[in-house]
Amino acid sequence: MVSSVGLGVVPACAAIRAGIVRPQPLRSFQVLESEPVESLPLVAHPIEGYTEGFLAVGRWLRLAAGAFDDLLTYGTPPDRNSAAFWRQTGLIAALPFPDEESLSGHLQRDLELLRKAYVLPLLRIVGVPIPPEHTHLLWSGHAGALDAVCHAQRMLEEGRVERVVVIAADSYLDERTLEELLDQRRLKSPSVPCGLMPGEAAACFLLETRRSLRARQVRPEAIIRGAVTARNERFSMTDPPTGELLAQVTQQALDMAGRASSFSGDLHTDLNGENWRASHVAYARVRLSERLSPDVRLRTTALSLGDVGAASGAVSLCVACRAWRRGYSLTDTSLILMLSERGHGGALLLEKVRS
Repeated sequence: MVSSVGLGVVPACAAIRAGIVRPQPLRSFQVLESEPVESLPLVAHPIEGYTEGFLAVGRWLRLAAGAFDDLLTYGTPPDRNSAAFWRQTGLIAALPFPDEESLSGHLQRDLELLRKAYVLPLLRIVGVPIPPEHTHLLWSGHAGALDAVCHAQRMLEEGRVERVVVIAADSYLDERTLEELLDQRRLKSPSVPCGLMPGEAAACFLLETRRSLRARQVRPEAIIRGAVTARNERFSMTDPPTGELLAQVTQQALDMAGRASSFSGDLHTDLNGENWRASHVAYARVRLSERLSPDVRLRTTALSLGDVGAASGAVSLCVACRAWRRGYSLTDTSLILMLSERGHGGALLLEKVRS
């Protein structure tokens, strides 16, 4: 993991746990305030000294390479040159939504071109020989990492690979994205108190079959008990919130895990300060009153990192796993809920591996 509060999953999650934040004024991007009339720099969560000078796909690549390097350091994979291991490994990249209007957005919608511009350079940079035919790209916004988990499960069940690296990187700090968010009045500022603070991050994790774990004699960080994603094609941020989509995927994930009792533990969400997102989570909790215990603890990484877009789900998964490693999670299960601006919803039930 790489983020504005740590260039590694261990320091980043420790900082999030401690409530450390590092917001910075963006001198290159000004917002106009009306009372009194003045131009002020936007406050955001950049990764200082790390992503400056990188734009669009190059910025995602910089972030993703940092997260992948951290996985190789923190996790249990063999060295980068173990061809037998990496030949049986897939990679799924969860990406931001492409810009519908710009030229770079047009290029980003071409999957094969994006594979050559993003995935293959990433593999060269980190130096792992994952076969290109085992790589996939997904656009699901905040729900991207959860969508990637569902896709990875199908790959594993079909026996195409023995393990899958899921990597999610995003940055809201390029000028075009900031301009779009400003036009939509979604950026937090003195005149828009219920807005988001833009951030950037990348996180990744390795999904593996039990057979592969036994063969390598390693212990996993956690077990995925249920993962469900769905999309409402008619979804709009401006429509009255109902929470129906989040409630639907949560019910299915809990059913998949065989949980008859109500869930009690950490509920990781992508709340970011925007009213529409908070309302969907609130209505979903009302709909799920019989499945979610009243004492669930709401967790959101945006408090420390700002909104990190497509990286949100992967970051939350890392935070949940580190909470067990460090012993400060409420229970042995965590629930992750994500909702994209374009109607992709996802729920993932994660369980601690007992000693």
